[in-house]
Amino acid sequence: MILNKKNSLEGRIYPAPVFSKKEESGAGFTLVEMLVSISIIGIMTVIFLVNYHSTNKRSEIIVTAQKLATDIRLTQSYSLGSVEYNGAVPAGGWGVYFTTDTTDNNKYIIYADDGISAGQRVEYFYDNETLEKYKEIMLPSGIIINGITIDDQSRTEAHITFEPPDPITHIRFNPNDHDDVLIELENVDIGATSNVQVNFFGLIDIIK
Repeated sequence: MILNKKNSLEGRIYPAPVFSKKEESGAGFTLVEMLVSISIIGIMTVIFLVNYHSTNKRSEIIVTAQKLATDIRLTQSYSLGSVEYNGAVPAGGWGVYFTTDTTDNNKYIIYADDGISAGQRVEYFYDNETLEKYKEIMLPSGIIINGITIDDQSRTEAHITFEPPDPITHIRFNPNDHDDVLIELENVDIGATSNVQVNFFGLIDIIK
């Protein structure tokens, strides 16, 4: 018996069409998913940059305190080595001057206490800008001398003078010597501080 074409197809089982998983599930990034991902990346980038900026600022004030301590040691070595200023060893030695005055609290001054040659008695003070100023050191932008503490009392200025040849350390804000001084540096952008302490023995420390 001859079957026609129609009958010959009957009874056969054909496999169902096969689609890939991707086609079935519609897998891929939607617009919302992309926006969420971009937002997360943006937030993480901002957090990283803020932390990086803060870390840099904190490092900067520590480095500044280290440089300040080095400059104080430098003046100490000038007196110890009887380094001359304007052709003579300064009678009162070498020193560093600090103030919290808002017009000058972004710097400190290295000076030669040349009181005798200036017609004055030596007071171990920075008291004649024209004759005694050796070098003015500007602090990095945003860093100031925020506080000066002498013998646990807050002061507006400090004169640290090293008298040759020993050198003897004079810490003053008035005509009397004091035991120690603490210079507080502050980074005003983030409020971070670092301190440099000097005592009457001439020991210089950085206190974070």
